[in-house]
Amino acid sequence: MKHIKYGVLPRSSQSERIKYRNVNFDLQNLGVSLQRCSDSYSEGGITLSKEYKSAAIIGLGGQGRSHNTAYMGLSNVKVIAACEVSEEQLSAFIDENSDVRGYTDAKDLFENEDIDIVSIVTNTPSHRDLTVAAVKSGVQAVLCEKPMAHSPAAARQMIDICAEHNVRLAINHMRRWSPRYHKLREMLEDSLIGEIGNLIYVSGGALFACIATHIFDLMRMLTEREIISISGRFDAFRRPNFRGTQYHDPGGHALALFDGDTRAFIDLSENLGVPGWFDIHGSLGRVHIEEERGIWQVMARQGNDREQPPWASRNTLQPVDFSTGGENWTAVLQVGIVELLGGGEIMSSGEDGYAALEAIVAAHISHENDGAPVALPLTGDDLSREFTFT
Repeated sequence: MKHIKYGVLPRSSQSERIKYRNVNFDLQNLGVSLQRCSDSYSEGGITLSKEYKSAAIIGLGGQGRSHNTAYMGLSNVKVIAACEVSEEQLSAFIDENSDVRGYTDAKDLFENEDIDIVSIVTNTPSHRDLTVAAVKSGVQAVLCEKPMAHSPAAARQMIDICAEHNVRLAINHMRRWSPRYHKLREMLEDSLIGEIGNLIYVSGGALFACIATHIFDLMRMLTEREIISISGRFDAFRRPNFRGTQYHDPGGHALALFDGDTRAFIDLSENLGVPGWFDIHGSLGRVHIEEERGIWQVMARQGNDREQPPWASRNTLQPVDFSTGGENWTAVLQVGIVELLGGGEIMSSGEDGYAALEAIVAAHISHENDGAPVALPLTGDDLSREFTFT
């Protein structure tokens, strides 16, 4: 067997420092930790050094290919296997990645491959079973797409089995690894805009669970608060789901109440035709974000105006410098992969994925009860409710 040594840093080297939950790290340090994770294995009676981490991807749609691009940019991680039920898509992927072994059944992949990390990039109803199979096969880490699972109970099973087998689990809420959002989070922690009163996210015609899972998670990250109740309404008409008629993820809107008297409103209704925008309003200022257009505007009171009560001096907001480059989402995902293969805190954990899923499920339960608020955390039979999100 050819002995291959893979280096430490991503080929698109980054040194951006990120602060999260009082933990400071950078990609280089994570890479060093990853290198020290190298193990060994025996083949033909000879002990060989395995100085790279082996990866597999299950699901080769557009997002699965994005995972592959991220892995390819890491010099100490190698995709050795991929699974896709569509033989046509699998064949096209293997033609482009001739050193990757292809499977149409994940069970066969897990039985035949020695995998350190697996990306689960399939539709939501399959996430739980694939995670369980991956853990039982002996993987070290699971990177699962969102929404995390088709029910809170299934998500909890994913968390529990990973914990029982000491497998690291992350949910791909990518903004948790974004330097931009961590910079914004630090500014909010420093009370630049004061106490956060409300957060509003609007995007036209979106699939609610598919998008709101990101937004609920982002709101929890930025506020460091938990959602305590949800009111939701979903559209009566249906935008065709491009992933198939078996999936049900209508547009809609939800009002969330956080502890600490913070309110949030998410509107992903099907009758809106606007690109996504995100506003955060506080007692001393506001933030306006339009990711697709690269707009990040921060306005805050300055000087003595900051000493005035919230209802005074409302027109004295001044712009605050928030210079950022374009977001490289591949590099952001690489941070998550390297972090997951390391030994430190996981910034986008299974518990974070569970909380976002729980909020979405609560919105659906509220809709079924004429928009009545649903208290979190969910309990009883609500935990076993199943949905066909994508």
